[in-house]
Amino acid sequence: MLEINQLYMQLPNMSIKLENTVFKPGLHVIIGPNGAGKTTFLHGIIGYGQQIKTRSVMYNNRKLNDTSDVISFIPQENPRFGINVDEYLRLTGNSNEASESIAYFSLDDYLDQPITTLSGGEFKRVLCAQVHHENKPVILADEIEAHLDVNQKYLVMDWLKEAAKTKIVIASIHDLSLAMTYADTVTLMSEGNFMELIQDKNKLSEDKLSDAFNTSLKIMDVDGCLMVIRK
Repeated sequence: MLEINQLYMQLPNMSIKLENTVFKPGLHVIIGPNGAGKTTFLHGIIGYGQQIKTRSVMYNNRKLNDTSDVISFIPQENPRFGINVDEYLRLTGNSNEASESIAYFSLDDYLDQPITTLSGGEFKRVLCAQVHHENKPVILADEIEAHLDVNQKYLVMDWLKEAAKTKIVIASIHDLSLAMTYADTVTLMSEGNFMELIQDKNKLSEDKLSDAFNTSLKIMDVDGCLMVIRK
């Protein structure tokens, strides 16, 4: 399990504080409006950023000063280098050993293509394939659905849901209905505050959700899937 014993981050317009919080295997979704602190919170777990003032994070009773062997991170954006997809995948391992990951994300026809020529969605699939290949016990993903078309959104979310059976997956998602469909738990952030923390998605407060997004929202069950609509 991933334990956040203490995390304090100071930004110019807000602070993020979290103590004595445990994430177990499952798909834990973070939602909230723009500027809520979702990305900063994920960076804090990793240990990235000058905003961190206090940080104590543990994985299976081991203090995580260096998270590189435990946590894989899929960022919103990542610098693109003048290399092809095959070379990019080799940055974290031999691409010959990544055939399963390449096939899963339908990248076989892209291996010789320069990273700089990929669309946003294509590059996101490369990032996911890289993390799939790394096979670390914790996955953090920031705006995981960004740049993906409908088909690819479900492909990536199906992968994360399957991975979450044995791994700890923490993902920020803007699409509220997508979040509610796949999440095991929901964490709702607003202005650096945790309005709901690792909450069962079936118990998420409509009032708090509406307050966070400053609009009246309703959670509906549609054929067994939870959807969020505007009232």
